[in-house]
Formats: sequence, C-alpha cells, structure tokens
Amino acid sequence: RSMKNPNVTPKHIDKALNDVDPVVVRQALRHPNATSKQLEAGLNDPRETTRAAAASNKNITTEQLKRAHNDKSARVRVDAVANPKTTSDQLMHAIKHDENPMVGEAAFNHPGITEKHIDVGIESEHPDIAFAAASHPKATPDHLEKAYQNANYYVRAAAISHPKASIATIAHAARYDPSTYVKHEAKYQYKKRSG
Repeated sequence: RSMKNPNVTPKHIDKALNDVDPVVVRQALRHPNATSKQLEAGLNDPRETTRAAAASNKNITTEQLKRAHNDKSARVRVDAVANPKTTSDQLMHAIKHDENPMVGEAAFNHPGITEKHIDVGIESEHPDIAFAAASHPKATPDHLEKAYQNANYYVRAAAISHPKASIATIAHAARYDPSTYVKHEAKYQYKKRSG
C-alpha cells in the first residue's frame, strides 16, 4: 500500500527493491518516482514479472525501453509495448514481427496507434492481431471492409460489429456469411442500426 503513496522517494523505492516479497518489488518498479537506475535493476532481474514491471514505467530511458522490447519474455514485451514512450516504429515491429501474437495484439491498446498500424494489423495472419485492428476505434470503413474479407469468423464478426461498419456489409454478412456466428451478429447489428 505504501508504494502507491505519491510521496514515496527514490530512497523508499531502493528499500522496497530489496524486499523479499516480489509483489512489493514490482509495485516499487511501477511507482512514478522510480529512477532509471532503479528501473535498470528491475530490467536485469531474472524474474520476467519484475522485468515487466520495470518495462511499464514511464521513467524508463529510450535505451532501456528498446531492451525491454527485445526481452525473451513476451510478458515483458507486452508491458514494453504499452509504455507511453513506445515509438510508432516499435509498435509496428510488435504488430508485424513479434513471434508472439499477444504482443502485436497488445500494441492496439497504445494511444499512439495510427491508421497505418491498423492497415498492417488487418492483414496479419494472426487472428488475434487482425481482431484487435478491426476492433480499434481508429479503424476506418475501408479497414473494416478488408477485415470482413478475413478467413477467420472472429475477425469478420469484429468488422461488422464496429460502429463504422457499413450497413451494406452488415446486410451482406447477415445473408451470406458462411459462419452462423457472424450471421447472428450481423442480424443483431442490422436490427440495432435500423432502429
């Protein structure tokens, strides 16, 4: 509880980093007053949950964040991709190239996602990434048309459920989609939008 106190100083954090309880250590690394030196110690910890806590802190340096984006643990990379300092290029790399689709999917929760990221995400071979792209508030009607062409019914359902989906695509899905799930969702969306 004390690690949530805004008056915690780097000295308090140093003490917490030596605590035997890993939860206390993670809370200390997430604290907004943690220093880059303290975050460095967290990034060098053998426990992935500790490295992930350090990767999530906004006080992380550019170099430290770069290392976190390349960590062997997907959990660390997910927290790194969520960091507000993550660049557009780092988001794109997570979407296009990360070996674990969970990292690319997590990128769509970052406030810096652009239409270009969504373009790439819609085309992903990983349904979870394509789903995240098709569900994103910045997805355009063109993105949603592309997403509706996806072989995965889960992605198609996301495309027609999006507020920007065209009524024509929704009507088409309600009649012709091969998936009963997508047809059902399309009928629901059509009814909802038709009033």
